[in-house]
Amino acid sequence: MAMDQQTNSSTKLSVASVPFVFAGGIMILWLSWQLLSMLNFTYPLWYRVLDIHSHIQTYAPQNNNKSGFEETTIQERYRLYYATVTAVNNDGEGLAQIRYRSPTGEFIDTLYTDAEVLHLQDVSNLITKFDYLAYVCVFIVVLYTSRFIGWWGGRPIKPGWRNVHYGFLATMVTLLLIVFIIGPQKVFYWMHEMVFPPDHPWFFYYQDSLMSTSMKAPDLFGALAVQWLMLTLMGYYLWIYGVSYVVKKRIRKSNGF
Repeated sequence: MAMDQQTNSSTKLSVASVPFVFAGGIMILWLSWQLLSMLNFTYPLWYRVLDIHSHIQTYAPQNNNKSGFEETTIQERYRLYYATVTAVNNDGEGLAQIRYRSPTGEFIDTLYTDAEVLHLQDVSNLITKFDYLAYVCVFIVVLYTSRFIGWWGGRPIKPGWRNVHYGFLATMVTLLLIVFIIGPQKVFYWMHEMVFPPDHPWFFYYQDSLMSTSMKAPDLFGALAVQWLMLTLMGYYLWIYGVSYVVKKRIRKSNGF
């Protein structure tokens, strides 16, 4: 009977921990995005690794809408990418006003066409929704954590999140396997069709888009996705074990150890 009660109690704690673990995963995903945004998504690194410079020098002169981008300096391209990241993280403000300059500092043209601005605005709208979801998740994590460490509701309790934690990781691994089985590019295109308005353009040829050219789409997006995922996994482990450590200390203290 005692074993049954203990098992039931553990099961209840595990079930109760589901929102905490999944909200925490989304919170860490969001925090990783914020950190990468501050680091300009390490664009200078990928610029070299993916040889984006040669890509720009090849396709920028062929652009049907804009001219002179191949004349810009590498530092100017870094600046433009950062300006784009900043804009999409701030409701798309200033996207249409991003302009590229010659090596002498003279403005040549706006960076994006109307269609590209529309697409980037759609991306920004999606990020805004992600922000709101993250705020809710942060609230859930703070609420649960404060209960675990005994700030409210009585003594500190050891969360029963081990099985839930493994379930979350298993879900992540399963999704990754599905992506690689279907094909990253197919999944990438399918996601665009699902999340963006059907009458809004999202596919741009290199000859028509400095956005696609300067980002060497979809190669850069794949690299950034892996980078984002790896940072999220590291952050997730640090977070989950950090909370565990604090909770254990609080429990020992409450027990007089």
